[in-house]
Amino acid sequence: MTAPTIRVERRFAVAAERVFDAWLDPVWIGRFMFGSHLRDEHVVSLQNEPRVGGTFHYRATRSGTEIDHTGTYREIERPRRLVFTWGVDAEQGDLSVVTIEIAPDGEGCVLTLTHALHPDWAAYAERTQAGWTKIVGDLAAALWTAFALYLSQWVTIDTLIALQEPMRMSAVAAAIVAVTFFAL
Repeated sequence: MTAPTIRVERRFAVAAERVFDAWLDPVWIGRFMFGSHLRDEHVVSLQNEPRVGGTFHYRATRSGTEIDHTGTYREIERPRRLVFTWGVDAEQGDLSVVTIEIAPDGEGCVLTLTHALHPDWAAYAERTQAGWTKIVGDLAAALWTAFALYLSQWVTIDTLIALQEPMRMSAVAAAIVAVTFFAL
């Protein structure tokens, strides 16, 4: 059986360094990858050692069961490339590898995430694709929210709405940002 490969690509309106750093910071990981604000789960702990050979353990409880997402960092080349193994509990070990590549794109960047699944996990490819797509989208939303909050010190609602086009946001997303901006 051939090992399936998952690929997700997304443009970000922030610098590559900000996108890259979020993947190694437990606080940011709790904003876009795990937590009750994203799905029905409770975060137990988010621990990592962001160095080549370092490990991570992201523990969450879902439906009363604790799940430990684990991995080992294989490559860390800030801000362009991050490679790590990915497994759940002790099931996958080094058999599943995630590669994140980040390329500058104007004032922002493009992230490409590739997940090479072990052939034994082929049945989960569609679910894995949906999961990574959501995670990358949630990262974009979290970074955009942080950017909007930062801008809120100086910027009017008209300026935020004007940012809609270059940020490639939908009108709905711009409205959500505007509502969030004024709700603070």
